[in-house]
Amino acid sequence: MNVFYLDVGQLMGSTYIIPSILPMISILTLAQFGTDDIIFSRRHCLNLLTGLAWCMTFILVYTWTYQQAWFMSLICYDFVVGTAIFLFLSSLESLLAKIFPIKITAALICALTFLFWLIPFVQAVYYCMFWHCLSPASLMALYLTNWRESIDFIRANIGDVPAILILLTIGFLLRKVYLSHEKILIELREKVFDKYKICAAAVTFITATWALIYFVPQTSIAGLWKVVTDYVAETEKYSVGHSERVATLEIDSTKTLAQKAKGTVIFVIGESASRTYMQAFNPAFPYENTTWLSSKGTGIREQGLVDEKYPAPIIDKDFKATAENTPNLAPSDGEFIIFKNAYASWSQTVPVLQRALTEQSQYNDKEFYNSVSIVDAAKKSGYKTFWFSNPNTTARLRLLQKLPTFPSGRTTLTIFRTSTTNLY
Repeated sequence: MNVFYLDVGQLMGSTYIIPSILPMISILTLAQFGTDDIIFSRRHCLNLLTGLAWCMTFILVYTWTYQQAWFMSLICYDFVVGTAIFLFLSSLESLLAKIFPIKITAALICALTFLFWLIPFVQAVYYCMFWHCLSPASLMALYLTNWRESIDFIRANIGDVPAILILLTIGFLLRKVYLSHEKILIELREKVFDKYKICAAAVTFITATWALIYFVPQTSIAGLWKVVTDYVAETEKYSVGHSERVATLEIDSTKTLAQKAKGTVIFVIGESASRTYMQAFNPAFPYENTTWLSSKGTGIREQGLVDEKYPAPIIDKDFKATAENTPNLAPSDGEFIIFKNAYASWSQTVPVLQRALTEQSQYNDKEFYNSVSIVDAAKKSGYKTFWFSNPNTTARLRLLQKLPTFPSGRTTLTIFRTSTTNLY
């Protein structure tokens, strides 16, 4: 038998763990009386596993990821919630056994079990795919991902057949859980529960429900999720004081490029692209997926101006490449420039574009909601600005329409399309 324990002598142990031990032991004792069975009985096995999943999953994957322990205070909350889940399911099953039809009660308990397993399951799957625990950055990606993108991600990373097999396995397991609870409910109907046991089960259920409502928002994964939701809430502050910020932007419109060189500037943003998977930047990539860009990569290598491992564009014959004028750049035809060493300033789309399209960066202390955007600067320089996009009508679109990272609301004309065909 494996024994899981916490060293209450560690830092914060006396503050968080010791005060919760006596109440937890008391309610566990009351639950055994109210359900007329011991905690480690066969009947409680499924509910106990569900509670343990909440207790252990995040703590384990965090420790495996960073090779250090998670915060003691949050470990305490995870264990309290895991215990409350076990008590909630077991006491509810006992209370409903003689009230509702067995099949309906078994289906309800099965559905609740699935919901309680959902978050530990996602954490475990994410760790198995990326060997990293969920973090605010990865949760941000999940928050901004719609169901179509989720399907595309699963098909690309897992495959259709494995995904179907996984769904069938989950369905099979849920069926087994349903049948197990159905059998347990039949056994409970044959038992005699006096008023004291019913009262004990009711007190256990009410206490467990209160504990879930109070402690779940304080758990480890809930804390990380709050970081994401708080961040999204902050993004909506951008419109506050925007006019005043633009008014303080000092640009002499008579000396801007819009006045000196009349023309059209096209700025294209490609989301979720990686240079690692673009042959023009990574010759080791086995597929020719950047044919046009790669076509610019001949000629300069013969002049010995660029490292062999990087593709190099053709340059104008009159252009003299030196360390001063092309430290990390390679001009093409005197006009085309490839930024060979460019990199994103963050790991997710929205934070990257915040720093790319506003004053905010890692080099200043300015928050993006106190910044002006590239669209603001372009308009004040004399340009007419237009925004074309084709995101799906999802939570991401609703968010990005409010953000400076997608400053669509500041342009002269804004067009959002939900289809990728006939966009322009």
